[in-house]
Formats: sequence, C-alpha cells, structure tokens
Amino acid sequence: MNVLRKCVTLTLLLPLLGTTTVAQEHYVIITTSNIVAQSSELTNYVAAKEARGLDVSVIDDSSTQQGGWGGGVGDAAAEKIKAWLVANYTNAAGEKAIHYVLLIGNPHPTNGTVPMKACYPQSTNDMCPTDMYYTDMTADWDANDNQHCGEWADYSTADAPTGAEIAVGRIPFYGDVADLDSILRKTIDYEATPLSDTSWRLRALLAMEFELYIDSYDIGDWIKDNVLEHCRWQYHRVYDQGSPETSPCSEDTVMSVWTNQEFGAVFWWSHGIETHTHPINGGPDDNIIGIDEVPYLDDSKPVIAFQGSCLNAHPETTNNLAYEFLCNGAVCTVAATRSEVFRKYQHIYDPPDTAPNFVIRYAENLILWQDTTGWALNNLRATYDPTQADRWQNYLIHNVYGCPAISFTSVKSSGLNWAQ
Repeated sequence: MNVLRKCVTLTLLLPLLGTTTVAQEHYVIITTSNIVAQSSELTNYVAAKEARGLDVSVIDDSSTQQGGWGGGVGDAAAEKIKAWLVANYTNAAGEKAIHYVLLIGNPHPTNGTVPMKACYPQSTNDMCPTDMYYTDMTADWDANDNQHCGEWADYSTADAPTGAEIAVGRIPFYGDVADLDSILRKTIDYEATPLSDTSWRLRALLAMEFELYIDSYDIGDWIKDNVLEHCRWQYHRVYDQGSPETSPCSEDTVMSVWTNQEFGAVFWWSHGIETHTHPINGGPDDNIIGIDEVPYLDDSKPVIAFQGSCLNAHPETTNNLAYEFLCNGAVCTVAATRSEVFRKYQHIYDPPDTAPNFVIRYAENLILWQDTTGWALNNLRATYDPTQADRWQNYLIHNVYGCPAISFTSVKSSGLNWAQ
C-alpha cells in the first residue's frame, strides 16, 4: 500500500528532490503478442518507466511455458491472467514481486483478448465487468463454487475480497494502434515534464449536476474545503445549484471553462450513459461532456479525472466516454462500467459506500495523500465495508483507464527519477 500519507504540493516537494530516494517497484504490462508487434511506442514506454526506476516486464499471450500468460478470450482469458498474477506476484523469498499492472487489450468481458472479469454483485443475471479482480491475490472470489465470481455471497464469506496486493490500470485496445501509441506517448510526456512546467496541474475543475435526492454541489464543496484549499490548489466550480462562479452546469458552461483554462484534475457528478453524461432533467445540451466535445480538449496538458457517472467506461462500447477521454484530454481517468449506486441522504457521509463518496475519496487520495492513480482507487475501496449487495457493485464497477503508477508528482527532476 502507498506509504506517502501527507499533504504535499509540487512546490513543497522542491527541497526534497535532491535527497529523496525511491525504492524500485515492479511494473508488469499484460497484453497480446499482436499488440506488441503493432505498437511503435510500447518499447519507448517501457524504457521511460525503467528510466524512472521501475522494473518493467511485458507479458504477452504466449504459452505459460514460454513465459506468457497463456492467451484466450473472455472469462477463460481472465482466469489465465489471474492465475499468472497469483503465481508471480511474490518471488521465491516471499517478497512482493509485482506492484503495478497495466492491462493493454480488448476489455470486453465475454470476448475480449485482455478482458475485464465478469462479476455478479447483485444477481447471476446482472453482470458487472471489473479489473478489481486482478488487484486481489489472496481471496476466494467464488467461495460458493457456483461459477459466478464477485457475488455478494462471496464477499460476505470470511475469505472476502477486502484487500489489494497490486494496483491495476488498463488501456483499452479496440483495434486502433494509433490511439494506443498516442496514449502511451502522452503518458511518457506527462512524466517527463520538468517540475518547473507543472504548475497547471495544481488546479481542479469541479462540475456537479443536480441529481435526484442529492445536493451535488456538496460533493464539490467538500473536495474544495477539505482537499483543494488544504493543499493550496486553485479550482473552478460549475454547479447547477450553490455555485458562486458559473451556473448552470451544462455542456456549454463546462466546455467554455475547460477549454479556456488549464486544469490538472477534473471531478464530476452527473447521470451518464456509455458515451456522455446525462442529467436526470434537461435537454441534450445540459450534459457536462460527451464524446463530441472530447476532441476540443487540450491533450498537451491532460487531466487526471474521476467520472462520477453511470456507464461511462462500458467496456463493450468501443467509443465509451472514458476511452475517448483517455485518447484525448485525460492521462488517466476512473469511470464506471455499469450503473453507480446511490441513495437519498442528508449528509455527505451517509451512507459512505455510495457513489458520491467515491468521487470525494478518490480526490482526497490523489491530492491530499498523493497516492498514485491505481493506489488511490485501491485505498478508496479499503476505506469502507459495503453494507448491501448493490453497494458492493460500486467497488467493482469503478476502474482505472490509464497507467496506475502516475500521480501529480510524476515529474522530471535533475538528479532523481521520481517514480511516485
């Protein structure tokens, strides 16, 4: 688990950079031989990660006898990937041998070449794709042996999946190698940016649509009051209600702000479908963002984001909003593969395992505690015990699209490869 648990800013880190050392961590890329052969940036990506002090391995779908994970599609492939990770996440001395995993391939849970795992938090007829399955090396995800992983009944056992040994992210691959190479190059460039050129990262956009039962501006203002101001970040708020800046929260207002200012982080709350956000009331122009707006974002200064909307990372939809956002505008984003779960409540902490708190806690972990993108999600999941089956779904559906090992302090500095 990430051990840097204090609020710092890039400015405050300056005195430390000449003396801090970073322990080597192990970073595994799981992909296919076809992608390895096609990509012109994967070798550069590996070299860049190694230059930052990480020990990197690329494991493709060749046979396990040849050092690969074995290949296949759908659930059979998911089980082979998990088996490879379980067999290799510690070394012969029992020491941790894998800290980060980046999955590159088609994430479709039933026919993808590097699939998400099909889990069933609410019923055997309601499948939720997840990468959380690959973070946990010790729990029994099918404790009742009914061939349906991730059920509430499995979670409720003594051997429940409550912890994570590995931080996992993914770059979906839907056949366009130019998209893949662009994402890899953007990540390289993000981490190679000199510290002196990263002041824009210390600014957050908070976009909050009013939703049934929820005064959603409270979500944004909790982040503002308890995270951003505490860490001396700048921010801009676009809320449907309670906003002192720009209102209402609509596609026009959000894009006007976003394309005229530079942000390092974006956190939003809204209803959503596969390709755009979707408020419960209002017309098509009342969205926060959709795939038609993504090309207008500045990909040279990409954000780290949490998309607080249903279905934005739907892996079966090849132009899902999270993927399109990763292609242009974001260096990493967390989004939901299925519907988020929330309940009517009066206080921001009640109940703590509903989706609005996931937005809050991810922002807190990224900025206040300086977690990497993958560990920020792992540590969020470790914060609560879900009280109901539908809330257990929230843990599974939120996944990292992008590198799991980057943070706002991923910068280039003389004398140090800052790998945190």
